[in-house]
Amino acid sequence: MVNMNNSKNSKKNKVTGKKNKATGKNIDYGHSSPAENKIVSPFMSNRFDLWLWDFDDTLIDSNTYYKNKMKPELILGRSNSELDIEFPCWKYFKKLVPLLVSRGIRVGIVSFGTYAIIQAYMDRVFGPSQKYFTKNNILAPCRDDNGRIMDDITNKNNYIRRLMKYYRVGDYQKVILFDDRIENVADATLLDVVAVKIPGKDATSISGIGQYFCLDILKKVESDLKGFCDKHNGGFSSIGSRKSGIRTKNKKNLIEGFKCSCSNNKGVISLMILIFIMIFSLYFLDIFLH
Repeated sequence: MVNMNNSKNSKKNKVTGKKNKATGKNIDYGHSSPAENKIVSPFMSNRFDLWLWDFDDTLIDSNTYYKNKMKPELILGRSNSELDIEFPCWKYFKKLVPLLVSRGIRVGIVSFGTYAIIQAYMDRVFGPSQKYFTKNNILAPCRDDNGRIMDDITNKNNYIRRLMKYYRVGDYQKVILFDDRIENVADATLLDVVAVKIPGKDATSISGIGQYFCLDILKKVESDLKGFCDKHNGGFSSIGSRKSGIRTKNKKNLIEGFKCSCSNNKGVISLMILIFIMIFSLYFLDIFLH
């Protein structure tokens, strides 16, 4: 388990203790430019070896599927203003991913969406010859000619394991997942992955504007991670809140619910049990309300 205490040595490691896996050389984040550190901090760079994103309602607004034609060749021709609407934080994402990769960090997309659409958006954002996201690290279900999913998929944990194996990342706590669905976040937490609940599309919002992966969310994750781990002297996995109409009040306790991964294993088990009780209680409440 990752131990994030407040010792001087651990603080030093957060700044200079990581190696670029591509070059084998130490990365000195102390010499990163202020502009780079505004995109992603040395703390977050050093904390995770593999960054994973869901696609629909994490990176893009899924309303796009109903408003626009989603053929790959049309996606590649989207204007910047169109992309601003469909992929709200694409400009930040375009800065973040190359910087992560330059620091030896691996990236990937794990989605239940359509591979060709995801690939088209990545090519539109990073350029047609980009190598940041390819068939090797965009994992999505196989579909038949009618678009029906052919794979037997229950959650994204197998996708996460596949990419960890592909990149030779052995520690689940060095993986961070961003996803808008609480079920995927909860399942990933079982692996000890640091899973972040993205608010995503807010169906109850009058404006219809959701909140997707962006710099503000990353700053909030860093703040919570530092605060929680300084207090508990350990790592964490997180579960956020998915707000939905009348059920919002009943999910307040799921906001930033952290699981401490310290030496006290009994505490870990108790907190995991509590999380699952809360999730299943909300599940049955949903059934009751409908």
